[in-house]
Amino acid sequence: MSRSSCLDAALEYLARGWCAIPLCPPDHAGCSEEHVAHCPNAGAEPVIPWQTYRERLPRPMELQLFWTRYPQCNVGVVLGRVSKLVAVDLEGPEADDLLAQLLPGPLPPTLTLRTPAGERRLFFAIPPTLVVPRGRFDGPGCHVVVLGEGTYAALPPSVHLNGAIYSWNSSSPPPCPTGSPAG
Repeated sequence: MSRSSCLDAALEYLARGWCAIPLCPPDHAGCSEEHVAHCPNAGAEPVIPWQTYRERLPRPMELQLFWTRYPQCNVGVVLGRVSKLVAVDLEGPEADDLLAQLLPGPLPPTLTLRTPAGERRLFFAIPPTLVVPRGRFDGPGCHVVVLGEGTYAALPPSVHLNGAIYSWNSSSPPPCPTGSPAG
């Protein structure tokens, strides 16, 4: 896979209004020694100071510059108000049951991906003023993680530490109007 595909994806995500950022590659190729020494999650940590992107989208030229500096990078998205997007990770065989206990009703169909680590990640569009905090809910042999304000997530076509590629449950993510399911 060409690493320029992550830049292409970042530009596509930006066109959707999602705050795309470069994440380190799983082998840390091209990353600084400081990044490598402090990286807790190879393949899924920002290689740039990303806090400013909690408030604004990058410009297309910024993304091109990031991938010029770090051509092997994965792509991620900053979640929360800036992207009008949150995600829910479901891990473990009982995670759907746990999620059902936490919600007042069934979830609508939405944009989904399966991470190479085996988690299912559901994406939901939110209104630009809604702040969804991050959170984690544990059950027997499973957990549900809410990736809300102040979080980020790796997206396709990023490469996981295990060498597998993130992929959508469809050939490409469908458009997601604000305030509705992301899909």
